[in-house]
Amino acid sequence: MPDWNAFYAEREIDASAQPAQVLLQNRRLLNPQKNNSRALDFACGFAANGRYLASLGYQTSGWDYAATAVEKLNAYSHQHQLSFQAFQHDLENAALPDEAFDVIVVNAFLNRDLCPAISGLLKPDGLLFYQTFSGERRNGQGPSNPAYRLKPGELLTLFPELQPLYYREDGDHAQGEDALPDQAMLVAVR
Repeated sequence: MPDWNAFYAEREIDASAQPAQVLLQNRRLLNPQKNNSRALDFACGFAANGRYLASLGYQTSGWDYAATAVEKLNAYSHQHQLSFQAFQHDLENAALPDEAFDVIVVNAFLNRDLCPAISGLLKPDGLLFYQTFSGERRNGQGPSNPAYRLKPGELLTLFPELQPLYYREDGDHAQGEDALPDQAMLVAVR
């Protein structure tokens, strides 16, 4: 496993970092004014997704393994007065805490064994926005180990208790500037 603490210690938060395409392309499904809505950026890194959701009005948490990322995020959030708080969690080796979220976003992370637990973190009618690498590695993007890349169509099978609302996987058919040849995206509701 990479040394994520060292990785984030060498970097600074980029305020202009864009959230995942799955969030941007499905913005119409977000409703932060509904009952003090809570959102979670799962395996958040520097939390471009979480910061975006906080800017929309969600009470947002970010969970990540790297203490250095969590420390920098909390300082950034305080400085910019965001309704965002990061927490350190060993997401792959510890039981996930009991929480209830209206929105969960997972981007560039894959642990198939955690999919049922991620679904369980959603409130009834909660939305999951999931985007990660699939198929062959292209342009040096994403993990080279195929165990950390989805097989074609696999993302649709990882959350059987959720109802898909949106799915996109361009695969080898991707062309043009908005093509995503090595990504799969899912929005699903509990």
